Amino acid sequence: VMNRTYYQWSDALCKWLTENGFVYRDDDENVVVMGARFMPEFQLHLGLFDGDTKTCLDFVKATASEKGVTLHCLFPSHLSEIESILVEYGFDKEAAPFIVKERKY
Repeated sequence: VMNRTYYQWSDALCKWLTENGFVYRDDDENVVVMGARFMPEFQLHLGLFDGDTKTCLDFVKATASEKGVTLHCLFPSHLSEIESILVEYGFDKEAAPFIVKERKY
C-alpha cells in the first residue's frame, strides 16, 4: 500500500518505483521504499522496508527531517506492536481508520 492505494506487486511496479526514486538501499542490503506520489512537500509515506528495523526507520526519520515533512503510518489495527514501534519513531497515527480495497483485473 502506498499513499492509501493498493498496488499489486509486479515487475512493472518495481521498475516504476525504482525509476521514480522511491527505492533506497544501503551497502548492508537494507531496503526502504518511500516517497509521495501526491503533495510530497507535506508527507513522506513509507511503503515497506526490509532489513534492520532500526537502520531502516532511522533512515526514514532522517529523510523526513531533511525534507521538513511529517511521517504518517497506517497499519492493521490488530498489530499493536507495529503501532508502538512506529509511534516511538515519530510517526503520526492517522485520525481515522482507512479501508484499502484490492481490485484484480
